[in-house]
Amino acid sequence: MPGLRDQLFELGWRQGSIIDVGAINHPTLTGDDPFLIINQTCDLIHDQIETEPFAELLRLRRIKEIDPAFENTKNPRKAHILALHHGAPAPVEISCIERITIPRDLLRGCRPSSSWQVVAADIPDLIVWFTQRYLRTAFPNSFEERIKPHLKKIRKQIEPHQALIDTLFIRVDPLREVSGDDSHAVRLLIAVKKATLDEPDKLQALHSMAGQLDSIFESAKGLDLEAPVNVQSLNKITLAQVQDYLEWNRYDYLSFGEDD
Repeated sequence: MPGLRDQLFELGWRQGSIIDVGAINHPTLTGDDPFLIINQTCDLIHDQIETEPFAELLRLRRIKEIDPAFENTKNPRKAHILALHHGAPAPVEISCIERITIPRDLLRGCRPSSSWQVVAADIPDLIVWFTQRYLRTAFPNSFEERIKPHLKKIRKQIEPHQALIDTLFIRVDPLREVSGDDSHAVRLLIAVKKATLDEPDKLQALHSMAGQLDSIFESAKGLDLEAPVNVQSLNKITLAQVQDYLEWNRYDYLSFGEDD
């Protein structure tokens, strides 16, 4: 009889496979939504149950439409992607807090969904997004306290342009606590796709937004904006240029639609 690894491999289980509604009888698999498997493939089909006892899943909650605020893994807790259902685009929401584990040997009794599919190119981004929940850098409390009174204004400027922004980079120096009259020096870099810069109306809107952000940061006590907010094409940004920056749109500060 084939071992567990061979069984699961032949059945087609891989990272990114989807479990159909009702395919597995387990008390945690509730509702009418399918589930995405996030285990690395070698772990998922490992021959020893004792070594890798669980399959790790994220619910694919069906929604009416994609919200740009949750596209491209911009939000640290929720992600909106276009999956495929019977070959047709199907918007779904994935929440980090809906991670579920089931005994891995339950996969022996069925095959991955043939009706649901997550685009292969989206899977690495989703895995990075999920792990960033544990790996993302915490900003100093002194920075948090100084930026908090201005967050609503910052969100108000950025939110209408979320679909145009690929990544919002921020540099905070020092990236440690400061006290008294000491300040954090701040730089912001807005990375956009080259096609966006080729459209004058969109480019003008982004530069207008950058100017508003300049004003907000200049009014923030204890934060020194070192240079005007920069809008730059993603394909021209070098690693050396952003090595001291963090991706601010992965952090709680810009989790649009959530309370401060």
